[in-house]
Amino acid sequence: MSDNGVNTEQAFDAETHSAKTDADVLIVGGSLANCLSALWMAQANPNLLIGLLDFGPSLLESQDWLLLDDCISARQLRRLQPYISKRWPSVATASSSGQTVHSLACSLVSGEKIRSYLEASPRIEVLPKAKVTAVAPTAVEISSDDLVTAPLVLDGRPVRNHRSMSH
Repeated sequence: MSDNGVNTEQAFDAETHSAKTDADVLIVGGSLANCLSALWMAQANPNLLIGLLDFGPSLLESQDWLLLDDCISARQLRRLQPYISKRWPSVATASSSGQTVHSLACSLVSGEKIRSYLEASPRIEVLPKAKVTAVAPTAVEISSDDLVTAPLVLDGRPVRNHRSMSH
């Protein structure tokens, strides 16, 4: 049993894993929500060391998100301001039948901007191309040959049949 409560003998071959505590929080998955969570945690508590494990080819590569301003609060919109690359105000337009149609204001959230903020943060370590094979409350197994631990692990991957580690 390791110091963090993960039963490494049962879940792993101890000879092939090197356990290390690299972060206060590990976030599994490089989605928009996970990246924003990492950035906002780092802003709220500058002493936290956050590990972001992204298993894609490149974190937020060529990803942008269009958000309708009416779907988020004014406070949320203010928090997103640094990551917005373009905004379109609400305008009234006429349809082909002559009816007035109101389009909603929207904002384009830039994956490239978010990635640059992540890379610039000294308290966020991005582990790109991390092949996560199992997740426990305080540990993440990567590619069946490395174990990364933290007091808190947030599994933000899309819901699937993920393998959990015994603890």
